[in-house]
Amino acid sequence: MNKIRQFILNQPNLALIILAAVYAIVTALYPLFNMPRATTYCLSTVLDDRIGFSPVWIIPYVIWYIFLPSVALFLMFKDKKQCGVTLLTMILGLLLSYLTYSFFQTTVPRPTVPGNDLFSRLVRQIYHIDQPYNAFPSIHVLVTYALMLGAAKAQDIQKAAKAAVWAVGWAIILSTVFVKQHVVADILGGIIAAQLIHGLMSRFLTRELFSLSQTTCKRVSDEL
Repeated sequence: MNKIRQFILNQPNLALIILAAVYAIVTALYPLFNMPRATTYCLSTVLDDRIGFSPVWIIPYVIWYIFLPSVALFLMFKDKKQCGVTLLTMILGLLLSYLTYSFFQTTVPRPTVPGNDLFSRLVRQIYHIDQPYNAFPSIHVLVTYALMLGAAKAQDIQKAAKAAVWAVGWAIILSTVFVKQHVVADILGGIIAAQLIHGLMSRFLTRELFSLSQTTCKRVSDEL
């Protein structure tokens, strides 16, 4: 464990690249869980029925694919610790989601999407790529909120930049229900999971790395 902590302190960029690679590998497992189980649940409520389908919201939904690497890279340059905490939150969040899908698979009712406008075509493409399962908790929301938390707690990031990350992040989160990829319960599950995991990882890394840095400083002091 000490060797791992020493490696993180000595090679922070490489450690973050490794975490990013692990995230990519874990993400590749998604299709293995995106299927119905013996019992598949639907968490849709009256509130979800009152939220109208709006294909224009597919724009912030697909912006997620740019938002994720952009914010992660931004954190890597601005605050390596928060970047590490955020990547760990994303990885553990994915694993927790896969475990949930294995024992509590949910689905989301999807509307028929007519029209040949850009927004409708994009929605149909997303529907084609992503099966209507793996809904609770929403990975789209979990990862987005983890990045929002990382930006909020990062050092050396201006308030305007943080506000921009949160504005785009909330647009992405809300888009999941407007394009009927998720229901409200999925959003709440994703936010709560991200909040809990991020908090735990932040405390863990702070304690472990601070402990190692204190030990290193003591050794240097003793040698002098």
